[in-house]
Amino acid sequence: MHLRLGSFQRTGGTLSASSESRLPVLIPSDYRHPTRDQYALAYCTGVEVARIIIYSAASPQAGQVVLANHPTIATGGFVLPQSGTSWVV
Repeated sequence: MHLRLGSFQRTGGTLSASSESRLPVLIPSDYRHPTRDQYALAYCTGVEVARIIIYSAASPQAGQVVLANHPTIATGGFVLPQSGTSWVV
């Protein structure tokens, strides 16, 4: 599986650095890794780095894509995922 995410712009209130935020993406069940969560990098407004977690089929959050380990992101701020990530299904 190869996943390429587009950019996201924060439209809600400020997202604190201590919280996670689910991105509007759901990996279809046939394309989820059976047991391993996947991790990807992203860049946030202000040239800050963040981590994206793609949950495996074995996770209670199966198929969800979550922004984690990020700086505070103000309303209007951008999240730009790395060019792509891949895994075997």
